[in-house]
Amino acid sequence: MHLTSPGESDTMTMTATTTLVFLGAIRTGSDPQTDTTALAVRDGRILALGDKARALAPTADEVVDIGGGLLMAAFGDGHAHPLFGGLESFGPQIKELDSVDSIVAEVGRWAAAHPEAEWIVGASYDPALAPDGEFDARWLDAAVPDRPVVLRAHEYHTVWCNTEALLRSGVTETTPEPRLGWIVRRPDGSPLGTLREWHACDLVLDQVPARSVDELVTRCAAPATRTRARASPGSRTPGWNRRWWTRIWPPPGAAPSPSASTSPSAPTPTGGVRS
Repeated sequence: MHLTSPGESDTMTMTATTTLVFLGAIRTGSDPQTDTTALAVRDGRILALGDKARALAPTADEVVDIGGGLLMAAFGDGHAHPLFGGLESFGPQIKELDSVDSIVAEVGRWAAAHPEAEWIVGASYDPALAPDGEFDARWLDAAVPDRPVVLRAHEYHTVWCNTEALLRSGVTETTPEPRLGWIVRRPDGSPLGTLREWHACDLVLDQVPARSVDELVTRCAAPATRTRARASPGSRTPGWNRRWWTRIWPPPGAAPSPSASTSPSAPTPTGGVRS
């Protein structure tokens, strides 16, 4: 029997006929009355709980004392979008910025560094930075007046864009309100630069050039790996082809596979990926 601490066990590799016994506070997740202080695992499967598990400790390959910690099932996220994190890496990094001025400055910096980019697309700005979450296209025009800029709020149901993006998308004072969503307007009826909910956002997002599947896979592998590292062994990502998604969300220890990108059912999303 070998006694390890939680830190040591984090790097432990399961091998055939390996028996582990965990000692400490254990939350089963089924009923508070079934919570226990010992759990035995053999070859990756729960073997016993409570006294039966504790009795296996003398012959176990590893005994892990979790001390003052808590052992519980990993979270299975029912609605996650690591894909969005991957898409954000294509454009200006605005997620952590805390003012309109700093966002505009970052957009201007990124645009200057990427003169080849036809559209400047970013995401995860804080909509609370402007009164009522209404952002003006002219603020972005000051940084990038000649190319379309499209930024998505961190809730992914709002878009802030510059005047060039509105013009290329045909959004004007005569554009009717979409069925789902609305165009925030100035007193004269012209679009302010903020679009809310899907049909309104899509007026602009549908104009963003599509990226190749291989390009998306490369960018999305990192956030998918980070999500796994945070103890989420399973996640549902709505709206995506399973074969495509498993290429960037491989099993633990497996590398992403960017090779099989020619599946006829694989999507080629743009900035308009839905939640």
